[in-house]
Amino acid sequence: MDTLITTTCPRCGGVELTPPDVALVRSPREGLAWYVFDCTGCASRVAKDAPPAVALALLRADVRLWTLPAEVLEREFGPPIKVDDVLDAVLALQGDCDVVALAERAAA
Repeated sequence: MDTLITTTCPRCGGVELTPPDVALVRSPREGLAWYVFDCTGCASRVAKDAPPAVALALLRADVRLWTLPAEVLEREFGPPIKVDDVLDAVLALQGDCDVVALAERAAA
């Protein structure tokens, strides 16, 4: 018999899913995880917290695991990159340039 995962949809109530219907998303921050699925009743995308016991049960049921890259948790430093910044970078890289020197100059 195939594994069934029982959970709830905020609109439809109880739903039964199979492991391919569910994805567990794990954050690089320990203990932070959630799972997502498309409800079979209303077709809504649902995301629910996955405390450690739930995450372990889902892993044992062989659901897909997505691990967020650590960069997701990085803080922003400096202003956002603008279109002009990208164009300047493209022009600089088209010529004969020392990429390391450019990076050091930008960091200064």
